[in-house]
Amino acid sequence: MQSRWSLLKVFLGQYSWRMVLTLMVAMLSSIATILVPLSIGKFYLLVFDFKGSRSDLFNILPDSFFDSVPHFLFFFFALVFIKLVTSFLQRYLIGSIGELLVHQIRNKLFAHQIGLNQRIYDDKGIGKYLLRYSGDLKSIQNYVTKGLIGFAVDLVLIILTLFALAVIDKSLAIICTIAVPLMLIPITILNRKLHGKSVKRRNRRSNLLSFVNQRLFAIASIKAFNREQPELGKFHKRSDKLLSSGLEYHKTSSLIFVLVPAMLYIMIGAVMFTIYHQKEAGLMVDQGALLSAFLLIVTMLPAFRRLLRVMVTWKLGTISFEKLLNVLNLPNESSVAADDLILEDARVELENVSYGFGKARLFSNLNANWDGNGIHLIVGGTGSGKSSLAKLLLGIYHPDSGKILVDKQNIQDVNGKSLRKQATIVSDDFPLIGKTVFEAISYSRKKSKRKGAQKVLNQVQATLKADVKLNLDDVIGDRGSNLSKGQEKILLLTRSLLTQKPILILDEPFVSVEPRTKVHLESLLKSLKSKRTIILLLNNDFVSNLKFDSVLNLDHFNANKATDHQFIRKAG
Repeated sequence: MQSRWSLLKVFLGQYSWRMVLTLMVAMLSSIATILVPLSIGKFYLLVFDFKGSRSDLFNILPDSFFDSVPHFLFFFFALVFIKLVTSFLQRYLIGSIGELLVHQIRNKLFAHQIGLNQRIYDDKGIGKYLLRYSGDLKSIQNYVTKGLIGFAVDLVLIILTLFALAVIDKSLAIICTIAVPLMLIPITILNRKLHGKSVKRRNRRSNLLSFVNQRLFAIASIKAFNREQPELGKFHKRSDKLLSSGLEYHKTSSLIFVLVPAMLYIMIGAVMFTIYHQKEAGLMVDQGALLSAFLLIVTMLPAFRRLLRVMVTWKLGTISFEKLLNVLNLPNESSVAADDLILEDARVELENVSYGFGKARLFSNLNANWDGNGIHLIVGGTGSGKSSLAKLLLGIYHPDSGKILVDKQNIQDVNGKSLRKQATIVSDDFPLIGKTVFEAISYSRKKSKRKGAQKVLNQVQATLKADVKLNLDDVIGDRGSNLSKGQEKILLLTRSLLTQKPILILDEPFVSVEPRTKVHLESLLKSLKSKRTIILLLNNDFVSNLKFDSVLNLDHFNANKATDHQFIRKAG
């Protein structure tokens, strides 16, 4: 079970040297930040020939630095240069730590997501996981850079500033020290309210993103059935809720935003009252020290402001970590220890296999025995579960009950990747991936793979006319959008044949294919019969010229389907 701190521990262990370097540079930058206003006070004393008794923090430096204005200016500009360099390095190092963290988590997140069970995406949709790559990762980056490292740097700066103030005037340091916890109380209360509103806002934003993703994916259906207005209404309803939660969030965050500087100005007012009280009481006021004190307080104000607002960063980061961990802690195939599949005859058996979605049962107590090196037919009407059975055979879905055995090995007990090294599929549910035909059928850009890919592609397209044949460099579009359904089927089959895996599962491979090509493809499958276990899933009214070694009708195992007819005609 992963946690926020376990993720950070791994990262910090890997980049500990960078963290140490960042903190060292930040310390030097903080010291330079404090020395700049103190040196201005020293300059004031030097120019106007005052003798300061409470601003001699520079006594550790040689007297030659302050014996003349030119010498002082040389020291001052050197100090400014040091401040410039350390500030640049501090900002760059903190930023690089944030980028490295996001890079590591992003890679880990995607690697975990592609190993998740398909049913997770079927049940929840893909859109619910998209926000992890944008808003959530940014919040996690801010959590570390601003919330942890930035907080530590600002805290060090404030502590050093308060120490410098104590040397100049203890009463001023005491006022500033007391002011910090007093300011934290109302800010903490407001941040707790902000947390709940932020969670609501993020959830609604994520839901809206999921809604848009689903609707744009189904844009053709929306247009075909004139669903524009109903879908706009649903979108506006969700958008209005997001607006409402956004306005509530900004109301509270704006109050925090204005309250922080107001409290800081109140602290400055308390400092000015203390100085006035000292003067009225006849206490000596060191003008150079007074100038340095004011400049120190002004220098400290941005750090105070960030310190008081850091709780917002922590809250948002915590929310994002929770959402991220909800994904990372989902079990995937790589997290389950299992043996590799050992293939001998590619014999597939089903023992009382049942499967469904929720209370709806696609099929129950399904039994079959398919010997290796043959063509086995599975038929069924729409909704009988053919596509689901194909995914069960690949180990992408798992049966509700029963067993699927490959060479006597229960596929739920073997590594899913090792199973799919031996089995491949042709199905519309497994779209093409890649920009070109070559990438889509081979998942490769290596020139050495082109010859073999071209040979299989030519073999599958043998009966097509030259003007409709696909070439390896043809651009297929996003998920094959440039292809006809027939061309898509051709490439899906070519992709599977290229793998040369011993188990070949074909889910409605002839739909949208012209008759002459269908006959050719059936002949091609017949030629592979002695080399592979071919499982063909077809609609029960489909006419085939193949001779099958076995026939299984899924409708016989579904109470909602007619079981008194088997609509399949065989020849050969």
